[in-house]
Amino acid sequence: MKFFAWLFCNDRLPTRANLLYKHILHDDDASCPSCSTPTESAEHLFYGCGSALDIWLALSIGTRGATTASPWMCHYPQHLPADVWDDVLLIILWRIWNRRNDVVFRSLETSTAATLRLIATDIDTWSHRFRDHTLKLHLCTWRSHVLSALMA
Repeated sequence: MKFFAWLFCNDRLPTRANLLYKHILHDDDASCPSCSTPTESAEHLFYGCGSALDIWLALSIGTRGATTASPWMCHYPQHLPADVWDDVLLIILWRIWNRRNDVVFRSLETSTAATLRLIATDIDTWSHRFRDHTLKLHLCTWRSHVLSALMA
């Protein structure tokens, strides 16, 4: 996850825009696999593509002002704990990336609901790395928020 975070924040993920820049892809192969936007950049993939926006909207997280260099600029609901936000954000970004890779490599469109379930599972798994009981409870609060998005 740390390596993914580094790649993300330094715009080094193998998006189609980066592969085009490195002359690995041609112009006609650079479009977003989910929405056919002409070039799949990291900014588009995580903050502009409809498949990512579905996730952010379901979780009531605003992405205005967020970039790959400063993803923490997202605006999450105020009732949720801030001390585990970086962890939850990384999990969400990871699942958006995996959702994209399902389309690219497996020709599989993962639903928003399935992605939210995976985020909730990841949060639960991630909580086991914390020894502080308060942080575990805060992650549980976030997990409940994600699961409540499934009911909406």
